[in-house]
Amino acid sequence: PQVNEKGIHYSNFGIIRDISREIEADELLRQSELKHRLLFSEANDAIMILKGLEMVDCNEKTLAMFGAKGYVDIAGAKLYDLMPEKQPDNADSILNYHYFMQKAKEGVSQFFYWQHTKLTGEQFDTEVSLNSFNLEGEMFLQVIVRDITLRKKAEEQKNQTIKSYFEIFNSSSDLTFIINSSGEILDVNKAVLEKYQAKKDKILGQNFESLGELLVTPSSEELIKLGKTWNGEPQKFEWWAKIENKPDFPLEMILHPGSYFGEEVIIASGRDISERVKFEKNIRASEERFRTLASHAPIGIFLTDNKGEAIYINDKLKEISKYPNIKGFMENWVDKIHPDDRSRIKKTITQVDNNNEEDQYEYRIAPVDGDERWVKVQVNLLKSPEGEIVGRVGTVEDITSRKSADKEKLRAEVAEETTRRLQKEINERKTAESALIVAKEYTQYIINSSIDMIIATDTTGIITEFNQAAASGFGFFSTSVVGGMVDILFSNPAHQKEVTKIVFNQGRWSGDIQCKRADDSEFTGYLSASLIKSSSGKTIGLMGVLRDITELKIAEKELKESVLQKEILLKEVHHRVKNNLQVISSILNLQTSYIEDPGTLTIIQECQDRIKSMAFIHESLYQSADLAYVNFAEYLRNLCTNLKYSYMSPDRNIDLDFDIDEISLSLDSSIPCGLIVNELVSNCFKYAFSEKTEGNIKISFEKDGDSKILVVHDSGGGLPTGLDFRNTDSLGLQLVVTLVDQIDGDINYEFSNGSKFIINFKRD
Repeated sequence: PQVNEKGIHYSNFGIIRDISREIEADELLRQSELKHRLLFSEANDAIMILKGLEMVDCNEKTLAMFGAKGYVDIAGAKLYDLMPEKQPDNADSILNYHYFMQKAKEGVSQFFYWQHTKLTGEQFDTEVSLNSFNLEGEMFLQVIVRDITLRKKAEEQKNQTIKSYFEIFNSSSDLTFIINSSGEILDVNKAVLEKYQAKKDKILGQNFESLGELLVTPSSEELIKLGKTWNGEPQKFEWWAKIENKPDFPLEMILHPGSYFGEEVIIASGRDISERVKFEKNIRASEERFRTLASHAPIGIFLTDNKGEAIYINDKLKEISKYPNIKGFMENWVDKIHPDDRSRIKKTITQVDNNNEEDQYEYRIAPVDGDERWVKVQVNLLKSPEGEIVGRVGTVEDITSRKSADKEKLRAEVAEETTRRLQKEINERKTAESALIVAKEYTQYIINSSIDMIIATDTTGIITEFNQAAASGFGFFSTSVVGGMVDILFSNPAHQKEVTKIVFNQGRWSGDIQCKRADDSEFTGYLSASLIKSSSGKTIGLMGVLRDITELKIAEKELKESVLQKEILLKEVHHRVKNNLQVISSILNLQTSYIEDPGTLTIIQECQDRIKSMAFIHESLYQSADLAYVNFAEYLRNLCTNLKYSYMSPDRNIDLDFDIDEISLSLDSSIPCGLIVNELVSNCFKYAFSEKTEGNIKISFEKDGDSKILVVHDSGGGLPTGLDFRNTDSLGLQLVVTLVDQIDGDINYEFSNGSKFIINFKRD
């Protein structure tokens, strides 16, 4: 108010100041305080405000982290009360924390790992941040605590995983190389160091190609396979490791892409297959020895492939079965089983269990009408080193004489055999039960470590098992395939349905299939599929073991083509030998026109006959499907018939009579035997019927056990009395005696209404 000198109020004086900015600043301050309070209360980390050593404020996360029910439980507490006496490194908690707090008060922010204690006494790991600030002239400390228990566990698990990886990496028996994009080796496991007998620093950094080579393909193929692997296509091949730049031992190498501490790499795993290579070499030598022994065995022996088709039968089995060829042998053998035994044996053969190591049967056969025999057949499985069934070997023994023995003895033998079989079955069952326990423990390990592709599905065709080999072979990640339909693995889904139907109906199936990889490329595989059954016998799915046989198929095709070329070449050789012999015969024939001496002419004609007999042998071979053996029965008929026409004259009638078994001889035996018959039959025509106009020559050839008996018998006048045919001036008889010695045989002569020569030998 304004008052004058007289004290009269005459006006008012006022001052107005604009305080809008102050009001706005106050409002912003309140909002900022609210935001900070919200951040403070809602933070995921524990936040504490300290004045001196005492806590004056904290957020809700602090209460939860230290196990306090309310602020009252923790208010006024000193941080020393919330930590153990000693830290994990044995440092004193109070002294070290005091040091960090002092540094923060000096204006230096602190960050460190610390171990705190809940009010319950439970210890936990944290990250701690310390910062100081001034408020109205007083210094405060802000403590931010973050619980890192879960993170430390995760780090420990990660470290343990890395440790486990390296333990597995170094404990593997396979040779494992880690290769970068430049082809340099980043790491190898202990198996590599042991095999190469070198320290790791000598191998790391080397180029992968310098440690081995492909012996069957150009070296550039290694680069191609590495390139395909970088494109995500796993590769498998045989690779010879080199020590001191020389191929030393073979490896089956598998390349597939992977990562190594964040870097894209190729993981090369090699398995030493020295034993397998050695086994394959030994098995080929063993097969040769087997064929040699089997050809002279006193019992029948046969081999079949895994489809049951005969691939070898020895001569004794041909004799027992009266069937000389291997083609269609198994079907022919079954047809010769006695009608009363046939259904039983056919059922047994059809339902034979592949898990049985051997099977044995006795039954009757009738190879020809009226010739009934009892045989004992024993069949054993043939397995590869990996345990895969590759065929069967069997023996056939003629037990007719044993079957006709005393009934009581037979009954005792049957009882003994039954007891033995029962005991064997009990032992096998006990062994199987023990093996089953072990198998259950190792099944998953075997599946994962198998180099064969193992795939399992449920009854609807959904994939339930897909091992690493299958993932590598098909180019999938195993986890991406499990749960999908199995028909994506087949080039022809209709074939998959057909195979599945057969397995459900018959319990198993094996054979070749066309498979499709993830990149739609195809390969040929050999699949063995069977049902998976529960302990109650219920079918719960299918299991298949698959092997890529693309290279095997190519090799098989090349081998067949090679064999065909050799057969053609061998036939051409026999054909040319026959032609050359005919040329020699023709030359001799031309020469006869210049010979006037009857004796010399006769010698030339006899030489022609001998040459023709040898030419017939080679003609029979190149016209035959079997280049190793001559059908000697057919050959004898043709040879003797040609001789008859050669010596035919109008004034006499000489008949030929043949009694010849179907016997085949090798080339080494056929030529001497043919020349022997040529000489003996020629002598019959020339000398035996000099005083007769009619006569008969009988040629017989038969087998008697291991021996072969050749007889030439004429109805002529016989040899002169007192003539020793082994010591005579006759070139023909001298040649006969020499040729009989050549085939390790013996020859005898007897007079039986004519001359009768009997030759006995054993050579085929």
